[in-house]
Amino acid sequence: MLATTDLVGDNRSETFRQQFASGNLDPNLYKKIGMTATDGGYETEWMFDNKNSNQLKTVLAEYFKNVVIDGNTTTLQEYEKNLSNNPANKKAMITLPWGKVLDSATEDERERKAIVVALLNKNEFITVGGSGFQRQANGGYKQITAEEGGVEKNIEAEKGKTLPTYSVIQMLQKYGGRFGNVPNDFDVLALGLK
Repeated sequence: MLATTDLVGDNRSETFRQQFASGNLDPNLYKKIGMTATDGGYETEWMFDNKNSNQLKTVLAEYFKNVVIDGNTTTLQEYEKNLSNNPANKKAMITLPWGKVLDSATEDERERKAIVVALLNKNEFITVGGSGFQRQANGGYKQITAEEGGVEKNIEAEKGKTLPTYSVIQMLQKYGGRFGNVPNDFDVLALGLK
């Protein structure tokens, strides 16, 4: 039975039943099923009665949820502490208008970062791979060149169609890699990008 085993690697060696009995679990877990403590802790015999199987499932589900949340929160806090305590890591962080991100470490990341910087600087022309984009009056970027056989050439719209045009947000999200992790509702007007 689940209640009589050590269910998760939560740095405790007690079974779930022992942890429950001790009263050291989240108080809301006990309240959820209407349990109150006795002199010796919390009673656990109810776990073995079939009529209480739904209560046991509820308590176990809450317990697993708490372990996952605690574990992830602790891991994130340790990561952020290590990151902030290491002077080399502080230098490796860059601040973009939509948040902080680790600076580029690879050639591809440097290219992605350069695209984001060019967009933030409102460059008139931006090259992405072999494609060239020109800034438009509305702040968006229209593709005007494409690489063909290793050579960048001007492109013409097919009859009745227009060349692809992207908003700054679309450009950031499509070509910025992890540096372009900007939400759809980000206010580009506040940055003067539109």
